[in-house]
Amino acid sequence: MSKYDVVIIGSGLGSLLSAYILGREGYRTCILEKEDQIGGNLQSFRRKGYVFETGMHYIGSMDPGQILHQFFKYFDLLDKVELERLDENGFDVLIHKNKEYRYPMGVERFIETMSGYFPAERGNIAGFIEKLKKIVNSQPLYNLEAIDPDRFTDNPYMRESAFNFIQSCTANAELQNVLGGLNYLYAGDRNKTPLYIYAMVFWFYLQSAWGFKKGSYQVAEGLAENIRAMGGCIRTKSKVTALVTSGAKITHGLINGEEDIRGDLFISGIHPASTLGLIQSDRIKKAYRKRIGSLENTPGCFSIYLIMKKGIFPFYKNNFHYHGTETVWGTNEYSPARWPESYWMYTPLNGRENGYARTISALSYMSIREVKEWENTRRHRRGSGYRQFKKEKARKLIDIIARKWPEIREGTEYCYSATPLTFRDYTGNPDGSLYGVIKDYNHPSASLILPVTAIKNLLLTGQNINIHGFLGVIFGSILTCSHIIDINKITRSVINA
Repeated sequence: MSKYDVVIIGSGLGSLLSAYILGREGYRTCILEKEDQIGGNLQSFRRKGYVFETGMHYIGSMDPGQILHQFFKYFDLLDKVELERLDENGFDVLIHKNKEYRYPMGVERFIETMSGYFPAERGNIAGFIEKLKKIVNSQPLYNLEAIDPDRFTDNPYMRESAFNFIQSCTANAELQNVLGGLNYLYAGDRNKTPLYIYAMVFWFYLQSAWGFKKGSYQVAEGLAENIRAMGGCIRTKSKVTALVTSGAKITHGLINGEEDIRGDLFISGIHPASTLGLIQSDRIKKAYRKRIGSLENTPGCFSIYLIMKKGIFPFYKNNFHYHGTETVWGTNEYSPARWPESYWMYTPLNGRENGYARTISALSYMSIREVKEWENTRRHRRGSGYRQFKKEKARKLIDIIARKWPEIREGTEYCYSATPLTFRDYTGNPDGSLYGVIKDYNHPSASLILPVTAIKNLLLTGQNINIHGFLGVIFGSILTCSHIIDINKITRSVINA
């Protein structure tokens, strides 16, 4: 039986960051991962020698002096992750109503570019930026200021609507669509998405946008290397099947149904509903179990990963967000009969060859309900009906992309695809959701998940704590670790990195 200071369940970004933060402070940690590859949404896979991302493929605010750059210094990742700056004049491109709108890096460039599209709206665009800046500057952790951990989650912008905020900035309907056009980054819902999530995500990429040259798995591998160097342990193929309690505490975990592992503290980086499924203790009240179990998750997606013939498809240092509906909001509420009405597409940096793309990745929202008949099947053993389903969906997604790039048809050499079931199985997210639990500004406390639990030595981390995304998960991990280490000690370490 092994014994550690902290046992961490799952090896997603939140788990890796938490292990690093605690390891720096001398805690002996052990991460347990059920799959044979670590990383959660940082996982990548290879086909024909090319690397494809399963989740994260670009990040923001990585210029020297910007917030994520400072965190990369703290987590000792600057020399371990190869990044490349995306197109400064349009790292993201919205395609809507047969027009293209480019989102450039930097506040001044953004105002100038958007004012070029909407000359009469310059004042409103500048006002929009000032309001975003105010929201971001009100967040002490974003600015690494002194923090009262008891007030960290008391955020008034979690109780305001992102959709209503955008409408208050301008009466121009198309500019409203443009300001909300990147909502694939947070599965935007006009009826639920809080202003805080919209503002933080938008500002994060507006500062600067960077792609992974060799895959986001480098982040997971870099963190794992650092964790092991500090004496931490990372075990793959080690599925936690139960957390055994005595009184108010976990005494040990059960790995693969047979091996015991003990820890003074336990942190779960997997979905909160999955975590509760491991615990039989009546310390977890029925009302809490019901609330967590009833929380709605963000939608999943259907993804295609294409290997292209040489010299056919141009390489772009941009992401393309297509919305084929009147408004960019609501495509996550799609009708299967009209699918796909939107997509998010990019050409990975590692697939670039002489100015052309050898690889393409694209995704469109999909509910796990569409693959319900295969929900109890195992990976790679779902049968011919499932394969035919994926083939037909891939054809439809390629068809809509071909409206802009007809060369994608003749240029595709190999096509691989994934459904919400794939993401469910590899990342452990129920429903195969993109970003975990939906945060709802109408009921902020109901959709808020705190790190602490009724089990005294169990904490939660990951994208469901605070918000999703690279920066959001960093903040959530710091909040989790603040229940073990003084939060201002952590932020001082980040500042002094």
